[in-house]
Amino acid sequence: MNNNLILDKNSFTSTQYITEVEKKLKNYGVVICRNLFDQCLLLDLEKEWKKQFKYPAISGTIGFAQTSYSKKTLSAFMLGKSALEIATNNLLIDCIEGYMKSPCTLAEANAVFDKSTSYEYFGLHADFSVGWKKTHSMKKSLSKSDMKFPIGVGAIFYLHDTEHGAFKYSLTSHKIQAKFGQKIKNYPQNLKSEIINNIFVCRGKAGDLILFDDRGFHG
Repeated sequence: MNNNLILDKNSFTSTQYITEVEKKLKNYGVVICRNLFDQCLLLDLEKEWKKQFKYPAISGTIGFAQTSYSKKTLSAFMLGKSALEIATNNLLIDCIEGYMKSPCTLAEANAVFDKSTSYEYFGLHADFSVGWKKTHSMKKSLSKSDMKFPIGVGAIFYLHDTEHGAFKYSLTSHKIQAKFGQKIKNYPQNLKSEIINNIFVCRGKAGDLILFDDRGFHG
């Protein structure tokens, strides 16, 4: 594992940590943030997780949604106070806004339960590319100049030690700026090989939070 991409909050002041996170995101596109949250928060989140993922949402009842065998989802804020504390953590927000160089808006927050499978069902992709629009009705789309700068920062929180099925990111692929679109199959073979060869599997511990530049290839 590339330990160079792990930043332990206990080793830095808050100001130093923000600077280091920004460096990792700028240079590699991804960083693993460790020890941002205390153990009590993690235990409370795990307790709510088990309760909320116990039953499906049927006929308007509260519960999880399931669109495939391998995946169950629900709003992260159904997990209660602890989930809200993670999303509104001041240091986390400062890290993201420091990299983005602008105030940020939370676009979505989902709790996802992934079952182990023998096949890959969440393939490599980039979230943004030239021409991207949130909805078809929007008049303005992302331009080539827009893609030179961070568009969004994604976050993955590990509730348990994670190795099999861990999030993966193609290091430095955010610098390609998704010039051939969001799907890797549309890329020339040499660039496709470069993206695949640079894949980093983000194995982590319970409580780790992964931040990544959405322009890069991940899955």
